[in-house]
Amino acid sequence: MFKNIIYSIIDLLILGKGLPCYVNGFKVKFPAKWFRYFENDYEKENILFIKENCKPNMIVFDIGAHLGLMSMICAQLIQKKGKVYSFEPTPKTFEILKKVIKINNASELVIPINKAVAKENKKIDFYLSVEDGSNSNSLVSKNHRERKPIQIQVTSLDIFTKENNIKQIDLIKIDAEGSEYDVLLGAKNIISSFKPKIILALHPPLIKNNGHNIEDIYEFLINHNYCIKLNGSVIEKNEFCTKEDFFDVHLTTIL
Repeated sequence: MFKNIIYSIIDLLILGKGLPCYVNGFKVKFPAKWFRYFENDYEKENILFIKENCKPNMIVFDIGAHLGLMSMICAQLIQKKGKVYSFEPTPKTFEILKKVIKINNASELVIPINKAVAKENKKIDFYLSVEDGSNSNSLVSKNHRERKPIQIQVTSLDIFTKENNIKQIDLIKIDAEGSEYDVLLGAKNIISSFKPKIILALHPPLIKNNGHNIEDIYEFLINHNYCIKLNGSVIEKNEFCTKEDFFDVHLTTIL
């Protein structure tokens, strides 16, 4: 409580303009409470992939935008005519995301959406950690952390793209805490049509707890003609399907 008072005072003193955070060569401003949240080399490989593949005028989907770091980096790269659609279902985190967008003067580029992403459009239970700003909130009920359920709105990328008449999708970042397969199933049409590059965070224990099989994710990606890379090298099926801990893969379509 005392720390939150101090953070509020700092935000008042800096007129709500945020404090700079420097991550892998990018400068992003955050409210005082959050500007030290990310280490300087946070997700270095993912940010390098974004830097190499996110270009001016591109359209980006950020699934699990959290505090908005990746969305702000993409916004710096797409420039004036691009768009970043930032999906963050956690109510309190969504409020922080909106502040981050505002203090980084990114309101014309970054569209915040207070929804989760899965394979259909409906309301569903979403499980929140007791910690503010947690990056482990999820649609998956079984988890080793203490969490409480709330009702939230879920959409799919296919539905959202159609409803908003989006004609181009170039890059998707997916960090869905165990709902990865549902996100992919709900994006079959846009993946087939636009062949976007993808950063896919995989959480094997949560995928299993969600009743899914990581082998199905691998087959989905291969069937959609993606080259799957881990740390810059192609990852084969056996390694992909036997990993037990969290890992990120980078996906580009095979010509």
